[in-house]
Amino acid sequence: QRLVPALTQGQDIAPIVSEGRLLWAVSLYSASEYYPLTLRFQLAGAPRSYFREAGTALVDAHTGRVHIVATDTPDPIARTAFKRIAALIIRDTDLPIDVRDQLPIATDGALAQLRAFTRVGARRTGNVGGFVPDSVLGSAPLPVARSELSGASISWSVPLVNDADQLLGVVEASGGRRRVTYWRPLAEPQPRWSVLTNMLGAELDSAAIRNRRESDGPVTLGALRVLVRAGRPLLVRPAYTSDASGLRLTAIAMATDSMVRAGASLDDLLGGSGAAGGLGFARETPADRQAEARRLYDAMQAALRDGDWLRFGTAFDSLGRVLDRVP
Repeated sequence: QRLVPALTQGQDIAPIVSEGRLLWAVSLYSASEYYPLTLRFQLAGAPRSYFREAGTALVDAHTGRVHIVATDTPDPIARTAFKRIAALIIRDTDLPIDVRDQLPIATDGALAQLRAFTRVGARRTGNVGGFVPDSVLGSAPLPVARSELSGASISWSVPLVNDADQLLGVVEASGGRRRVTYWRPLAEPQPRWSVLTNMLGAELDSAAIRNRRESDGPVTLGALRVLVRAGRPLLVRPAYTSDASGLRLTAIAMATDSMVRAGASLDDLLGGSGAAGGLGFARETPADRQAEARRLYDAMQAALRDGDWLRFGTAFDSLGRVLDRVP
């Protein structure tokens, strides 16, 4: 705060370990409560009408020395602040590779983008926003390690749903070498969020009951992760129990718009292969597709008996995907 009093600090402080040293990382933002003609959101502990990432401060835990990794395009507020401490400003390319890989997600900035996007959308979405499902709301999404982007990274994702309960896509924020926020839309037709989560929950409950031991405590559900791959949704959720040795993974379930499966571990879920690139899609056999088609047909019959046309239509769409005949 004494070095850059004009900038706002993010609420997250992340540890980075490199060559036996501990660094503390905190995101810095240019912010204002008085920017005219804009929406106001609660960000970094205060209402903000202007909020833009400026850089990341790295504090050596032993010496207290500070360096600030500036963004590629700092705004006038950040440029003015950085001129006063030019000797402390560095580029991310000046950092060791292992430090760059561990740079944290600019969570407050990503949440600002998420809230604005859900409110008004963007030009490419026809300026139509979505909303965040109640099941994933919280103070901030939990980051997970990822290797899909170039270099090691961490990321979190938040699904967006419209007022018709359709899953529109996923907003994904990443750290590491590519600290950006992505919008990953789903291909048409978009599946129902409640149907996807209900299918996943039922399969996970069944698997957790099968794998639970007598000595285990009650089952606790883990965080729901949602990704988009090739325009299709992928939902993954674990379940845990506890015993004398601590917490234990009991089951993990995965669902897409056309299938759901569960296993005792991630390796079991992916068919015994540690390569998660295809996440099991390529390993589906004709017998798997036939079984899934039967399950969806039974779901359509049940929905027809109940007069639930929403559930019937969703199962019909999913059956079309299984048969490669999207309605």
